This record gives sequence, C-alpha cells and structure tokens, in this order.
Amino acid sequence: LYEYLKVDSESYFIKSKAFQEVFGNVEISKELKCAATYNNVDLILPNIIVDEKGKWNVIDYEWVFNFPIPTKYILFRSIFYFFKFLGDETNELQNQLYAIFDINEELYKKFIEMEKNFQEYILNGSVPIRHMKQKDNVKLFKMPAEYFYRENGMGWSTDRRRQINSVLKL
Repeated sequence: LYEYLKVDSESYFIKSKAFQEVFGNVEISKELKCAATYNNVDLILPNIIVDEKGKWNVIDYEWVFNFPIPTKYILFRSIFYFFKFLGDETNELQNQLYAIFDINEELYKKFIEMEKNFQEYILNGSVPIRHMKQKDNVKLFKMPAEYFYRENGMGWSTDRRRQINSVLKL
C-alpha cells in the first residue's frame, strides 16, 4: 500500500474549499505529498483483494475525491482501521507503523480530526447505532435475539447458527 501511494504522490497539499467541506479546516503542512488527480480515502485493507498472482483489486470506490488529500492520511486510515477491526486501537505495533511512515503525534492528531470531520460528512446528520448509547435523548430497546443459519451441504443445524442482536430506537 505504501509503495502504491508513494508512486502516485506527485503533488503537494493545497487546502481547497472542497477539502474543507469534507475534512474540515484542519491546518496541515503544505509539504505533504498528494496523489495527482484522484484520492480513494477508503483504501483500507478490507477493500483490497490480492489475487493469486499478487495483483491488487480495490473493491470500494465510494469515497473517491478529485482534490488533493495527503497520501499519509490515506495510509493513516488503513493502519488505523486495521487495528480498529482487530479491536486493539492502541497497539504498540500500530505506533511503530505510524513512526515508520513518519506520522508523528502532531500529524496523528490532525488526521484524527480530519477523520472525525469525514465521518460527520458521511453521516450527514444521521446517528449510527454504535453511537446511539452516547446520546442522552435516545432510548434503546433490546430486541429478542434473532439467528441466521449457515448451510454447508450437511443440512441445517442449530450448532451452526449465529446470533444477531437487534436494537430498536424508541
């Protein structure tokens, strides 16, 4: 991923109005390199499939922008969400990876601010279920458990069921 981003980094960051609408008015160094034309900010590892020949296939192009975005931010998101998906958001290896790619504490904080602004842009005023418990005016009602069953050619069995917990907003 780093080599891909490094090869595509041909210009330097310029804070445009479009950038500010999506990522906020974050003060970022103009010395950071950016992709020349298009930036896929959702270039996180679950959105990359590597085939048997080692060819990368990106499967999600929902958040591609045609204004300068620092390539280190895209790399930051990949590292950040890799560890978030693992459930270990303060891993020492994560910090070492940031250091290898020259994402220091100050830049990390700016990227976190950009990420919060980006998430607000995506949500467009909506509140995801994962944040509803944090809102004072939202009461949650836990629904009885539901199940889905996985069929593997050997018939249906309750030992292969998975529980889905539903939450209803009142």
